[in-house]
Amino acid sequence: MSFQTSYSTLQDAIRKKNRIEAYYKNYFRVFCPYAIGIGKDGVPVVLAFQVGGGDKSGVISQSRGIWLCMEVADIIGPMPCKGEWIVPEPGKPVETCLDVVEEVAG
Repeated sequence: MSFQTSYSTLQDAIRKKNRIEAYYKNYFRVFCPYAIGIGKDGVPVVLAFQVGGGDKSGVISQSRGIWLCMEVADIIGPMPCKGEWIVPEPGKPVETCLDVVEEVAG
């Protein structure tokens, strides 16, 4: 999947409030993308709330979800998946992840 296809898939998921499943940093993850744009390092990033899959600290569950700021280029095979789109009020994560917001869930 090309970078542009991944970016478009994530952008579309934000608009439609769809969950995404993909690999990121060697872990399968299920997440709800909230905003996409340009990050602090000048690269495209997506701010998302992870509700399933894993990370280096173990299994992530819906009740123990975490905010992630992910570089789009490092997200492998993003695909919409079934499940409720769950995003708590992001507050600070938006400010710390994105310099330029191109799409945000409304």
